[in-house]
Amino acid sequence: MFVYISNYTRAVVQENSLFGTPAQRPLFMEFPDDDTAWTITYQYMFGNRLLVAPVIASNVKTSLVYLPKGFEWMFLWDGKNYPGGNYTTVDSPLGMPPVFYKVTDNHLYDDLFAAVRIKFPLIPAPPTTQPPPTTKAVNAAADTRTRFSCVVITFMVFVLAYL
Repeated sequence: MFVYISNYTRAVVQENSLFGTPAQRPLFMEFPDDDTAWTITYQYMFGNRLLVAPVIASNVKTSLVYLPKGFEWMFLWDGKNYPGGNYTTVDSPLGMPPVFYKVTDNHLYDDLFAAVRIKFPLIPAPPTTQPPPTTKAVNAAADTRTRFSCVVITFMVFVLAYL
């Protein structure tokens, strides 16, 4: 997936090196007039177009995501548009965290984001027939894998940006 957005990542890293703007930034940096954006702690903007909501718990199938007001947002994995200024629930199976991109008049990266959607379509997880194990050891191992995945994905984004 990172190959498909490498041009966007390069532009984000260039903006960082030229102006000091963080590549990953809290929502309130992009949307200072949105009061709710100041309260969101587990979502971030990657550059000025991609909103990322990492999944930080195990056995999660859907996620509640806040979309800042003033823009329309397109869900990266299925291409559906959502209005800003609202919370929305989207599928978030393992390996496909909620990622939205801001719909703007500047269509510079729209083809890149569409290529990701086509190459990696959202496939809903099959329903479970039995409840997942609930022992503390299994849950701790799953939480560790989830945290490790988030760290690896973030690291890969930055590594690919410098290639």
